[in-house]
Amino acid sequence: MELAAARCLWTVLLVVAVAVFPAARGLWLELPSSGTKCVSERIAQQRRRYGLDYYAFIGEDYDANNTVVPSISVKVTSPYGNDLYHQEKVSHGQFAFTTTESGNYLACFTGDGDHHAGKKGSEMRRFSETTNARSAWYSIMSLGVCIGVSVFQLWFLRRYFQRKKLI
Repeated sequence: MELAAARCLWTVLLVVAVAVFPAARGLWLELPSSGTKCVSERIAQQRRRYGLDYYAFIGEDYDANNTVVPSISVKVTSPYGNDLYHQEKVSHGQFAFTTTESGNYLACFTGDGDHHAGKKGSEMRRFSETTNARSAWYSIMSLGVCIGVSVFQLWFLRRYFQRKKLI
């Protein structure tokens, strides 16, 4: 009899715990490198607490050496368009809020694309700066050659006309 009573008590406690404590839900979003995905939730109750944990990472097939730190932007808005939370270029974070309005709450995640273009962008910038420096030196060298040829032509023509006794 004691075993049946203990089982019944645990069953009642489990049912009460499930009913009292809301269940947490996880959601997996795959973002393009510079795209946005939003999730909305219709909340009818006011004064209810919600939390948000988020992490950004790159699949194993892209960065096997873990040399790139991905980043996302996160924005949570209330049904009336008020910004509840906004973070730019973060790789993870937490946010909790208590609802004050009934309606659709919206959480948007934007892939910043820096992890994909970061290496290429720095390489292209370095290449561009090197090309710019080389062009500047080439221009200065060309100007020097032009001035040198002009001085040589003046000296040569002056000497030629002096020998011919025209000057």
